[in-house]
Amino acid sequence: MTNTVTKKRRGVRAWIADVAMGCRFAVAGGPSGWIRAALTALGVGLGVAMLLAAASVPTVLTSMEERQESIAVGDLYGDSPIEKPGDDTALLVERWDSYRDMAVSGTEIVPEGDNPPIPPGIDKLPKPGEMYVSQPLADLLSSEEGKLLKPRLDHKIVGVIADEGLESPGDLRYYAGGENLDTAGAYRIDNFGEKFPDNPIESIFLVLLVIVAVIVMLLPVVMFVAVAVRFGGEQRDRRLAALRLIGADAAAARRIAGGESMFGAIVGLVIGAGLLVAIAQLVESLTFWDDRPFAADIVPDPFLGAIVVIAVPLVAVFATQLAMRRLIVEPLGVVRQAKPRRRRLWWRLTLVVLGVASLGQLVLTGDFRDNWLTMTLVVTGILLLLLGLAAMLPWVVEKVVSRFGAGAPSWQLATRRLQLSGGSASRAIIGVAVAAAGAVALQMLFSTIETKEMNFTGKQENQAELYAPSGKVELAEIKEKVEEVPDVKVVEAYSSIDSEQDASLIVGDCEYLSSLAKIEACAEGDVFSADETAPKPGSKLDFINYNELGVNGKPLHKPQKWTVPEYRDRVTPKNDEVYTSILATPGAVDEKILELTDQIVVFESDRANPDSIEHVRNVAAGVSQHASVTEYMSSTESETFANLRQLLLVGVIATMILIGLSMLVNTLEQLQERRRLMSLLVAFGTRRRTLAFSVLWQTAIPVACGIAAALVTGLGLGWSLIRITPYKPVIDWGNVATIAGAGAAMVLLVTLLSMPALWHMMRPNGIRTE
Repeated sequence: MTNTVTKKRRGVRAWIADVAMGCRFAVAGGPSGWIRAALTALGVGLGVAMLLAAASVPTVLTSMEERQESIAVGDLYGDSPIEKPGDDTALLVERWDSYRDMAVSGTEIVPEGDNPPIPPGIDKLPKPGEMYVSQPLADLLSSEEGKLLKPRLDHKIVGVIADEGLESPGDLRYYAGGENLDTAGAYRIDNFGEKFPDNPIESIFLVLLVIVAVIVMLLPVVMFVAVAVRFGGEQRDRRLAALRLIGADAAAARRIAGGESMFGAIVGLVIGAGLLVAIAQLVESLTFWDDRPFAADIVPDPFLGAIVVIAVPLVAVFATQLAMRRLIVEPLGVVRQAKPRRRRLWWRLTLVVLGVASLGQLVLTGDFRDNWLTMTLVVTGILLLLLGLAAMLPWVVEKVVSRFGAGAPSWQLATRRLQLSGGSASRAIIGVAVAAAGAVALQMLFSTIETKEMNFTGKQENQAELYAPSGKVELAEIKEKVEEVPDVKVVEAYSSIDSEQDASLIVGDCEYLSSLAKIEACAEGDVFSADETAPKPGSKLDFINYNELGVNGKPLHKPQKWTVPEYRDRVTPKNDEVYTSILATPGAVDEKILELTDQIVVFESDRANPDSIEHVRNVAAGVSQHASVTEYMSSTESETFANLRQLLLVGVIATMILIGLSMLVNTLEQLQERRRLMSLLVAFGTRRRTLAFSVLWQTAIPVACGIAAALVTGLGLGWSLIRITPYKPVIDWGNVATIAGAGAAMVLLVTLLSMPALWHMMRPNGIRTE
């Protein structure tokens, strides 16, 4: 028993000693060893940064929701309004505006006691004529760019809203002191902060989109981390052979190799954490992304972060041991220097077949439901297909390059290098191929679902609408002011109001009414019925001035009554937007009712001149504090789909950047391995241009194979996923061509960036041997 325990202790000490020796070797060996360790750590660090960023998504979403909840007003429009003022109440009116495609949100607030609720981010409520603003809004108002916004926000700035009172770093928000809000439709509140109900994704197909996106963006990262720890494999093999020569056994050699990889992975974790901090600062400083998170919110979820910290060193050790599974380290060399064995195809095809079978069951049945079995089949199918592509690539590259022969010297240098050691080249482009295949499938799914999530409005995008709630300002006066704005043309102007009996009334001239319905004859004073549910002539309708409401939306005046006159005709609406029941000319409506109508002016503006629509917004602000300008859109989409679009764009860009950096690191690692050979070739008269083109071909051939295989796999995967849904597949060939072009552009960019290192390695002193 004692001997057994002693042997176990010796075995543990031997493991620790061998792993520690591997860690020392990772930083030993002079400049070449340091460069090799730096490349490994940098490669792992890039992957770790992406994984930690992905692990931060739950935290970011939670933080953004908490910020929104803290700013929201509790039960503002609820069923239990606060009826009586108190020492802890305040009157509040929310304002929404836009400025050059930027949302501006504000709140006017008046305290009703000595202890009113104070919104987060400020220490006290502003007085009338004062306002607190966010730092981005303060910068905008003080700049030349924001000069057209100042007339709408002419309060004195007395402070800046702190970060805890903002939704995002770019939030354009203000809190202004109000006056006479008891007649402006204000709501009485006693606190800030509201707990939002859970808002799950409403579409099962959006869930499918999220699943595909997560796999597509994270799988290449994991593969890259596994490849990065194998940088410097040839030098490591020679070092292990030397260790065997001085007495180390094969098991010790493997443990030393594992320790070397573990050291690179641990340093990569540190670098990845540092890169995450830099990424967080960069994201917060972006100006084109409105809903970006704060840098302090980009923190990995503890559970997911722990998985990354534990898994990366384990993946490093596993990848190293996997690379050595066919490697026999002998005192005088390694077997890898001999001709490699042919790659087996059967197990690679098995992954693809299993992936097809997993998705095929759902395709044949057409039964896609939100349950664990369906999601498991989808995730399993996608993973197996993409892993099958990754496994097939080395075999494909080997078969393709084995057929290459004669050609230019640069071509022969590249192809011969790929024929002798194509494994490292094919491993380097696995991430490229997997990302490209996933991107093709993702864009097919995205394009297909987009057709169902989009709502086409039938509006012209160069038009906008000025809406002025009921008031004393006449429609003709508003129309005249809008027409005075440069680069603006009024298209139509009309009045509208809804009665308490759910009957709608549109008032306009005959020309405008004829654009809404098929009217054969029209004269001033005519009234038309445009709906089967229209009130009968002689019916009494009640109209309320919703622009003059008291606290909590209570009307201040009694409703105005209007008797429906005789209809001249019953007309047929020209489009679905004419949901009103009564169309009338101004002469048919009482003057008191016209004073209660909302005034609408539709106009065209030159979108090349953004100042034109801002001048109209200033006109609206001068008409009424409740007036607004809405730009028409040809289509709208759900908020969830729009957020997914933005997140996917950020994720795809980040993944492509990682792939480009991974290819660059891999190319630099291969050049580092061949620096002596490069110097010898130059010394014997080889032109630098020949070596540069050989680097280009050596990168381009595997990438071409990978992109070709990725397009086939991506199209098949995308078709299978869409066939699960009830939609018809939509392929945007422009996006497919863009993905293929991105691969070609990446090859050129990597080659150009690797040229300085190549020129450095061609110097004659590279031949020196110590």
